[in-house]
Amino acid sequence: MTILANELHIGATIKDAVLVQVADRRITKNGKYDSSRKKIFRVPHLKASVGYFGLAERSREDFFSSWVPNAIRGGSSVRPLAAFADYFLSELNKSVSKDLLRGNASGFHLCGFADDGVPEFHFIRNIDSMDGLFYRGFRDYYFHSEDFRNRDAKPLAQFSNKVQVYVNGDLRSFWSFWLSAEVFVKTVAEDRSFSRPSSLSERAKWKLEALASFYRAFAKEKIVAGPIDAIEIKP
Repeated sequence: MTILANELHIGATIKDAVLVQVADRRITKNGKYDSSRKKIFRVPHLKASVGYFGLAERSREDFFSSWVPNAIRGGSSVRPLAAFADYFLSELNKSVSKDLLRGNASGFHLCGFADDGVPEFHFIRNIDSMDGLFYRGFRDYYFHSEDFRNRDAKPLAQFSNKVQVYVNGDLRSFWSFWLSAEVFVKTVAEDRSFSRPSSLSERAKWKLEALASFYRAFAKEKIVAGPIDAIEIKP
């Protein structure tokens, strides 16, 4: 598993936004450490980033950490962002083992700016539903929805001065920690005895590093661990 989070920081208007994606690198199999692999990647031709959670490989020993950058390069002429989401979905469904999908939760966050400057959050997954904090019902194929522009930010004209957070992976500890950590960072940043985080991505990276340290110290199955990667995208 992992923790994969996206923060959409919206300013005075819907197009005045900073997009942050953050994830750990821990890969586990059957609850045990397997390897450390990158899980989030820039999509440079679209001012977007994509990351994965859950299943870490498209077939035995062929990890997404290698496959995703190749898929991004293969789609470097595909735009706008919504068309790239359709392309990426198609490539996944052609490439990922159906046997693996039937037995594992698997998902991707694709977040970036549309050509008109409005942020979009595309959620690609094989997961049917949530049972509390746990995933249930794994299809042997991926499907897709855009959850910010077409759902959570409606009406667009009234969505301003807010932070929208999307998270997947091991959710048991995330919300109780993440929101409180944000309050802590904002409070301490006003104290001149401390340096202010230089960017929103630095702040998100620190929050996930702190949460990963809790897993390292106390979790029976250490399924979240550093190093931590963060990507920040501005208009």
